Amino acid sequence: IQVGGTLAPDIYRHLHAMTGDDALPTSGPAGAIIETWKVQLRRGLLAHPGELEVTPRRLRFKPGGLLDSMVGVSDLDIELEQISGLKQVGWTEKKIELRTGHSTYVFTLADVDGRFEGLMELVRDRHHRLMEALKPGDSSIFVPCLDAWSERIRYDDSEQIVVSTVGVWPKGQKEYRMGWLLLTRSRLLFLPIGGPASKQPVLDIPLADICRLDGGPRTPGDQIYLSADEVPFRFFLADREGLVEEFWSQCRSPTRILSWETLGPRSLARINGEARFVRVVSHGDVVVDLSPGVTVPHADGVALLLPGEPGSSVPLERWVTVEIGQAEGIYQFDARVVRSAPLPMTVVVDDPEQMHLLITAFPSELRVYNQRNSYRVPTHMHLRAHVLAQVADGGSWMATGEAFECDLVDISIGGALVRSLQPMIENQRVSLNLPLMDKWIEIRATCIRSDEQEPEKAGVLYGMEFRELTTAQEDLLHKTIMQLQREVMAEEAEDADAED
Repeated sequence: IQVGGTLAPDIYRHLHAMTGDDALPTSGPAGAIIETWKVQLRRGLLAHPGELEVTPRRLRFKPGGLLDSMVGVSDLDIELEQISGLKQVGWTEKKIELRTGHSTYVFTLADVDGRFEGLMELVRDRHHRLMEALKPGDSSIFVPCLDAWSERIRYDDSEQIVVSTVGVWPKGQKEYRMGWLLLTRSRLLFLPIGGPASKQPVLDIPLADICRLDGGPRTPGDQIYLSADEVPFRFFLADREGLVEEFWSQCRSPTRILSWETLGPRSLARINGEARFVRVVSHGDVVVDLSPGVTVPHADGVALLLPGEPGSSVPLERWVTVEIGQAEGIYQFDARVVRSAPLPMTVVVDDPEQMHLLITAFPSELRVYNQRNSYRVPTHMHLRAHVLAQVADGGSWMATGEAFECDLVDISIGGALVRSLQPMIENQRVSLNLPLMDKWIEIRATCIRSDEQEPEKAGVLYGMEFRELTTAQEDLLHKTIMQLQREVMAEEAEDADAED
């Protein structure tokens, strides 16, 4: 029985797990042949016929003719994780082009379209297996690629990597590029797996230039979709669940950047003491996540109160990113771990023997992030809101025919603030017609809070959340907000010039 297709690696893995290590008469799932394709290896004008064996880990080309071996064509092994480019070329005669490092291989075969997509899924599956096997904080898998590109991208160890994963960058319908997607505190990098020898372009995008084009709960769990300088980029991921949300939570510019030496007592009080949470990120993985958390002042730096014996949390001399969460926002800094010590007598806890201090050196700067996830721009729009009601328990929401006037005070990609004389209760839903990029778009919003106005202003302020956005609506809303943001910044710059 021969089982083929993109789910074949999972089938082999489950068979191997159920029957035991010695039951299958092959080298295990890694060596099991999923399919064998009749192909021709193209080298210039020459075509060498043979067979391409497809396994969960590699491709193996075996030439089929005596003449081929005489001219130096031998067996060829291509590791799936080393493939840096996959492309379908040709028009009258379609071919599959593979790139590994500085080498390029071109194969002609039957059913190119189906096998091209199947091969792409197999490569992604291999990436997923490699990422799945990694231990938290293990960066050894991407370090060789990063080292190969470090001179080109001007990278050094002080630049903290907060998210790392293998990504596939589709270039059109029939071309994919594979590389490491690395998010730092200042930029996003896409480094082709083959290194500079692959002659493929590196992406180096400043964090401030990144715009999220697709997000929220409707985002496919394996895709990151963004734009930079109005150029869209899409990346397919082969990693754990929740990585997309983690990427966007870290992909943000700080509200303020403060020099550590200039921090006053008020700022230091937000860092030292009790916190809503304390997180430590090392090589893109969260290695400590305590809620609530505690930090204490220390002569050698910033000390975090962590469970376990000294030395059990993070190795010494490792660079980490520390996040301290408070009600008003997140305080974040990068520093090197310098000590791991028992609790001093001055720190009183229930079980001091089960706790220790992780001490980082004093950082050079402190980054402050507001809790509000999206940028809000002030507006002056008069709108008409239509009241929605649920047809039945668990049913759809329909317009009731009732409507009221309101003013749009500000707007973000996640919601809006409106002022109205019409009373609204929590979780009430309305439909708003918004002018987005010269189009009137109906967007549904849910009331999540109300704030009384000043006596001299009529109406009540209501916080509205956009919970039912489609991808197209998110795209239009994002572009509108970016345009409004540019207008606000231009007005502020003109006002500043006028004051000068």
